[in-house]
Amino acid sequence: MGKVESMMDMNYKGTVMHIGAAPVKEQIYCYRTSDEAQEKACIGHLRGDFGADGEGFFTSWFSHTGKIMAEEAHKIFCTELDHVVSALRENGLLKDRATMAKHTARWQEARIPLSDYVQIALCIETQRRLFYLRCNPMRGECNFYLYAYRKTALMEIQRKAKNMPEFCNTCLRSIGEPIAIKYGVPGYIPLKSLTGSKTEIGKRIAELNQYHGADKAQIAAMEAGSLFGWHIPAANPNMYDENGLPRKRKKGESPR
Repeated sequence: MGKVESMMDMNYKGTVMHIGAAPVKEQIYCYRTSDEAQEKACIGHLRGDFGADGEGFFTSWFSHTGKIMAEEAHKIFCTELDHVVSALRENGLLKDRATMAKHTARWQEARIPLSDYVQIALCIETQRRLFYLRCNPMRGECNFYLYAYRKTALMEIQRKAKNMPEFCNTCLRSIGEPIAIKYGVPGYIPLKSLTGSKTEIGKRIAELNQYHGADKAQIAAMEAGSLFGWHIPAANPNMYDENGLPRKRKKGESPR
C-alpha cells in the first residue's frame, strides 16, 4: 500500500501549514452544525468534486456566521484559502479522484469511523486559521469539504470541549526548570521568578495548578499539546489516568 501518512508540514508561497489526522472528537468540524458557537467560529466552507471523469475541479463556496470584517483581512483570508487549496492540489489530495483515493488509503489514522465507505478527516493549521478537510473519493459524490475557522475562537471551543484549563504549570523533565503552558500555544513560558528548593518549587507549582484547576491528566495533555501539537490524541486528558499516566487501551479500542 506504500507509505502510511500521519502528519506533514507544507509551505506554499509563504503560507506555512501543518497537516495531521483529525482526532475522532474533532471530525465534527468537517460538517455543518447547528451548534451556535461552532457556527460563529466558522468563516465558511468550500465544497468540491472532480466531475464525471474524475479529473475536473469544480468548487462552490458557502459563507457561515464567522465573517471577516475588514477588507484587508478578507483579502488575507482569500489568499490563505487559495494557498491551502493550491498546496493540497499540488500534494495530490485534491489533484483528482484517483490520486485522492491513493492518499486516502494512506491516511489510516484519519479515517472517519462508521462510514459506509472510506472517508478521511484532516486538520490543517496555519498561523491565523484552522481548516478541516473531509475527503471522499467516491464517484458521484461531493469529493471534498474544506471548512475554514477562526483559529482563536475554535481553539477556545475545543479547550472547553476537552475540559482543559487555560494554563498549567510543571517542570521541564530534562533540567527541572519550572514552566507555564498556555492551551493552544506551542512551547512553554519559563518561570524564572519561581526560585527556591525543589520542594518549595514543587509546592508552589501545585498551588498554581490548583488555582488554574489543572489536574494531573490535564497537565499531561497540556505537555503533549505544547510539544507535539494541540490536535493530536495525546493532547486530550481522557487519554490519561488520575496520575497523569497514559491509560491502557482495551484490545481493538481506537487510540483517538
